Amino acid sequence: MSRPIRKIYIIIFSLLTLFPVNIRGVRPGDGQKNILIICALVPTTPAYKPILDGIRQELYKSYQDSFNLRVEYLETERYPADQYPPEKLGLIVEKYKNVKLDLLVCIGINIVSTIKKIPDSELLSLPALIIDFDLSGYQMPFDMSLNSRTAVIGIKLDIRRTLLKARELFPQTTGLWVISGKSESDKLLEKLAQADIQYINENVNVTFESGKTMDENLRIVRNLPDNSMVIIPAINTDGNNVPYFNTEAIRLISIAANAPVFTYSDTGFGDGSFGGEILSWKKVGETAGKTSVKILNGTDPAMIDLSGIDYYDQLFDWRLLEKWDQTALARKGKGYKTMYREYTFLGKYKWLLTSGIVFILLQSLLITSLVRSYRKQKRLTRQIVESDKRYIDIVQQDRIQRMGMLTASISHELNQSLTAILSTAQAGKRFIEAKNTDPALLKEIFENIVEDNNRAASVLKSIRGMMKLEKREKEKVDINILITQIEELYRSKAIELNSKITVLLPDGPVYVLADAIQIQQVLLNFITNATSAMQDKVGIVKAIDIKEYINNEFVTVSVRDYGAGFDESIKSSMFKPFVTSKKDGIGIGLSISKLIIEEHDGMIEARNMPEGGAEFSFSLKIADEPES
Repeated sequence: MSRPIRKIYIIIFSLLTLFPVNIRGVRPGDGQKNILIICALVPTTPAYKPILDGIRQELYKSYQDSFNLRVEYLETERYPADQYPPEKLGLIVEKYKNVKLDLLVCIGINIVSTIKKIPDSELLSLPALIIDFDLSGYQMPFDMSLNSRTAVIGIKLDIRRTLLKARELFPQTTGLWVISGKSESDKLLEKLAQADIQYINENVNVTFESGKTMDENLRIVRNLPDNSMVIIPAINTDGNNVPYFNTEAIRLISIAANAPVFTYSDTGFGDGSFGGEILSWKKVGETAGKTSVKILNGTDPAMIDLSGIDYYDQLFDWRLLEKWDQTALARKGKGYKTMYREYTFLGKYKWLLTSGIVFILLQSLLITSLVRSYRKQKRLTRQIVESDKRYIDIVQQDRIQRMGMLTASISHELNQSLTAILSTAQAGKRFIEAKNTDPALLKEIFENIVEDNNRAASVLKSIRGMMKLEKREKEKVDINILITQIEELYRSKAIELNSKITVLLPDGPVYVLADAIQIQQVLLNFITNATSAMQDKVGIVKAIDIKEYINNEFVTVSVRDYGAGFDESIKSSMFKPFVTSKKDGIGIGLSISKLIIEEHDGMIEARNMPEGGAEFSFSLKIADEPES
C-alpha cells in the first residue's frame, strides 16, 4: 500500500474514532442495554414465546440491535412449593455479577416470592418489571413488589368470562368436562376454574377430571354424551408426569373429542381450542415490551400504572366454527376476530374477481357505447353529405330551370350579335370589292365586329357561369352593371310574357364586394318570381320595377311586381327550404337567395305593398372604389 493511501486510511479511522457514526439509529453514547428476564417455568411453556416476542419487538423499535436480552428459566414446577433450591438462585447471581444490568423482568406464577430468596445481591435492587397473575379476585393475592422500583403487569385472570362465552355459544349444553394436569400450576388453574363454575347454568352437569394420564383423558373425551363441552384450564404434565405443555395436550384432546374444546387463554388456539373470550398472551407481550422501553428510557417503574389494561380478546377458529355449525357467529356483532379461515380460490379472490368482472363489463359497455356513437356519427355524417348533395343538385336544377326560361332571350341576344357581325363583315367585303380601302372606315368596321363578338362572348360567359355550380372569390364589382346585364338577359323573356321591366339606378357606379354570378342569381330569382306572380292575372299592368338606392353604408336593390302579393302567414318561413306558394314551385329559390346574401354579410327581406303586389329586396355593404 502506498504512503498517500495509508495516510488517507489513518485520517478516516481517526475521524470515525472521534465522531462515531449512528448506523442503527442508536443514540451515540447510549451503549448496549442489558435486560435479564427470569421465567418461572421451563422454556417450552407456550405463554413465554408471545411475551418474549413482544418485548424483543418493542426493544428493537427503540434500540435496533443495541440491546442484549438474557433469559433464565427457574423450572419451579420441578420442585415442591416453597422448596426451590437456593443454590440454583446463587448460580444466576454468580453468572451476572460482572454484567451491568439495566432491567430485571420476572415472568411467572408467584415468581417474586422465589426471586426474593436470592441472597443479598444487586439483582434485587434493579429496576424491575413483574408479569404475574393478579388473583386478588380469587382471594389468592401474590407478592408482586420486588423493590421500590417495580412496575407490575398484573394479569387479572377471569376464567368466568371464558366459561360464560362458551355457554353463550352452546346454550344447549348439559354436560361440562373440566380436564386438568398434575403439575402445581395445573392444580392452581383447576382451582380457579372450580371457583368460577358456579356461574354456569345450574342445569349443566360438571365433571372434573384431573391428574389422569393422557390416554385416559382421550378415552373420556371420545365418548362424551351429546350436548357436552370440554374446558382445559392447563395440562403441563399428565398423571404419569409426562410433560405436554398445554398446546400439545389441547391438540390431542381436540382431535379425539366429540365436543368443542375451550381454554382460558390463546395457548392452544389454532391447535384445537375453539376460542371465545380468552386471555391474549400477545397483548401481554406488547404491553411488557412498551413498559420495558419506558423504564430503560428513565421512567420510574413505580410511577407506571398498568392496572386498567384488559388483556382479553375475542378470537374464533373458523375451522371449528364450521365443524360445530357456528359460522353465523362470524357475522355477528363487533370485536369478533375469526382466524384460520380456509378459502377456496373463488372465495379467496372473490372481490378481485368481482372487481375484474365489473371492470370488464364497464369497459364492454363503454366500448359498445363508443361503437354505437361512432356508427351514429357515421350515419349522421353520411346523411349530411347526402343532404348537401341533394341540396346542391336542387340548386343546380333551379339554376338550369331558370336558365331554360331564358333560352329565347339568350337566342335573341346571340342572334343580334351574330347578325350584326355578319352585316358588318358583308359591308366591309363590299367596300373592299368597290375598291374603297379607306383605312379609317375599315378600322371602324373591324372594331364593330370585335365589339359585337365581345358582346356575344359576354352573354355566353354569364350563362356558362350561372349554369355551372361554381363558387368564386369575392371581388369588387359595380352592382349597376350586374343589374343591367340581368335586365338585358331577361328582356326577350319579358317581351314574350308581355311584361315591362323598368330599371332605376343612381348616377355613377356603386361597388360592392361580392361574387357577381351569385348576386345575379338572386336578382334573376326575384325577377322570375315577379313574372310568375303576374302571369295568371288579367287586366293589371305586368310591370316589374328594379330600383337601387343608397342608405348610409349600404346599397339596397329591390324588385317589385304588381301581382296579388304573398300570404302573410308564410312570411316568417318563406325563406326556408321547400316553402312555396306556387303550384309548380319547389320552394328552393328564396332559401338559396337568403343563403347567398347572408354569406355576403347582407340582409334580405320581403313585404307586401299597400297598392298591391310584393317587393323583394336585399342590402349589401358598399365597398370603396377600386384603384385605377
